[in-house]
Amino acid sequence: GLAGNTAYAFRVWALSEAGPGPATEILGRSAPVAPSACGTARAADPSEAPRPASPGAEGLLHVAWAPPLDSGGAAVVAYRVWLRPLFRDRFGDIFPADGWLGLGIFEHQGGPTETQTAPLAIDALPRCAGCLCSVAALNAAGHTGPSTPPAPVLLRAATPQVTSIHELSA
Repeated sequence: GLAGNTAYAFRVWALSEAGPGPATEILGRSAPVAPSACGTARAADPSEAPRPASPGAEGLLHVAWAPPLDSGGAAVVAYRVWLRPLFRDRFGDIFPADGWLGLGIFEHQGGPTETQTAPLAIDALPRCAGCLCSVAALNAAGHTGPSTPPAPVLLRAATPQVTSIHELSA
């Protein structure tokens, strides 16, 4: 089979009892394919946050990632972003939620290699110790690339719990 998003040159000619006819070269390209994986998601530096800041932006954390190196042959137009809350038990151990929360689809902004960001409303998250993030690119051909490995984008420090121990005397 042919590989997707690849240019091919074919040479064809007819063959009959009189011998081969003149060759004709045909140039073609196979259809676009899914883009490659994006760069690992991370908490955006304040300098990467979109400007101007929107009203109420003080409660926002921005998640950032690099676009895929290979667009699959069609321009990357958007990104799908997922979050997975992390919870902390009484012993301080952290464990992930059972499922992922879809943060939404975000339009590609700027040039093909510019870092992308998405806002994360911290108040909208469930009460948790932090969250993991995963991102996948969508290209103009309608293909979705693989999602990135989960990466922590928000970790809240553990608040020490004070436990009183009372001794009962007999």
